[in-house]
Amino acid sequence: MHRIDVYKEVTGANADILSGSSLDPFPSDGFARVYAASTVNTATISVEPSAHPNPTGTGTQFVTKAANAEIRSYNPHWETPVRGGEKVAISIAGTTGTTGVWISAVLSDR
Repeated sequence: MHRIDVYKEVTGANADILSGSSLDPFPSDGFARVYAASTVNTATISVEPSAHPNPTGTGTQFVTKAANAEIRSYNPHWETPVRGGEKVAISIAGTTGTTGVWISAVLSDR
């Protein structure tokens, strides 16, 4: 098992947070958690996994209003098993301020 963390900070809408990252697509099977925090209370996060239609937190939710440095001290917005090769679209919308998104994946060694 190994872990890959991806952190991105955005100041506007972003339709694909994982684009171009080491988790685009997920390299192997495992488990992923998505955390988000924003400087405003109107930012939203949307997760659209292709292979898991009903993971915890699917759909659009308001992002936790907190300092981005505190991002992992809150419950994740989304967590689910993932499959190697799976593309997951994580989108930020609304009035976003500065929004940080942290994706933490624990993956199997293939």
